[in-house]
Amino acid sequence: MNRHFIFFSLIALLCQSMTCNKSNSTDATIDPICYKGKLIMRGLCGNAVVQVMDPSMPPAFYEASWRDPMTGTVYENVMGNLNYCSFPGDIKENTIFNFTIEYPTVVPDCAQCKAYSPSPEKRHYIRVCSIE
Repeated sequence: MNRHFIFFSLIALLCQSMTCNKSNSTDATIDPICYKGKLIMRGLCGNAVVQVMDPSMPPAFYEASWRDPMTGTVYENVMGNLNYCSFPGDIKENTIFNFTIEYPTVVPDCAQCKAYSPSPEKRHYIRVCSIE
């Protein structure tokens, strides 16, 4: 009986240590401008593809055209996210929201699975300002 308790305690401790750090740390520089975007794809392991709908966002931040290799669908003005563990899970595909780009001074410690989920090459730490 004690062996089972110790075994399950170790498993629980291991799982807890691998969860994402969702603290609202201020160890980041945040772009003060909120841009409009649309979540067009929610992938595995916290990956997301956002379509930029704001003409004021510099084109260097996103890909003018990206083809999803899984479906063949071509999307315009898209970027992926780097904040796999802190991107809000309650935003559903086709939701329009306002966001800013965050530049963390320390890369967040977040366990990420290695399952493949297609996303554009250009990826950023996306902080949601508001959901429309």
